[in-house]
Amino acid sequence: MIKHACLILLGLSLLMLSDARGEPGDEGPPPGELQFGDWSLEEDGVHGILEITWEWSGGSLAGFQFDLTGVEIIKVSGGMADEFDFTLAWLDDTALGFLSVLGPIPPIDQPRVLVLVEFVLNGEDIIRLENVVCSDPDAQAIEVIHDSVIDPWGEDCCADLDEDGIVDGADLTTLLGAWGETSEHDLDGDGVIDGADLTILLGCWGPCD
Repeated sequence: MIKHACLILLGLSLLMLSDARGEPGDEGPPPGELQFGDWSLEEDGVHGILEITWEWSGGSLAGFQFDLTGVEIIKVSGGMADEFDFTLAWLDDTALGFLSVLGPIPPIDQPRVLVLVEFVLNGEDIIRLENVVCSDPDAQAIEVIHDSVIDPWGEDCCADLDEDGIVDGADLTTLLGAWGETSEHDLDGDGVIDGADLTILLGCWGPCD
């Protein structure tokens, strides 16, 4: 009951922040990125833990809220939210955090772990971040990119070299870094990373099905 009440109160606070807007015509800061980091499943294949990472060079983070499809959240803790003593709450598939007396999380120019989420799979095919709301200390909503997905059932994802559930620039960078070499990332199995492998990767671009 206490956790439920906390979730409602903090959620309302975040929604109020997200409704605040700058003056018309103002050019906003670059978008932030809320994405999945490392994740793992326990031996039972149902319980697991995953990292939610945050990156934003445009300002400080004062509050966040997100839903996770495909799981029931057991606990949210750790990461920068713990370092800056954010108040955290969660219920079902929703998690949120709000700044404390220690202040907001400062600008970050590379991904760092925001929180760790302990979860139980609910049988859906894909875990996704949805309904993301983030706000800065000036009560301005932050534009957020959150396009990574996780395939918890371990099905193959064409050209997903870093196994984060999406074929994107990170996979392209990995492939180009091994160009002309013999590598585990040889997608067509001909013994060398070349244009044929690049064609396969580009043809698989986007989230895993």
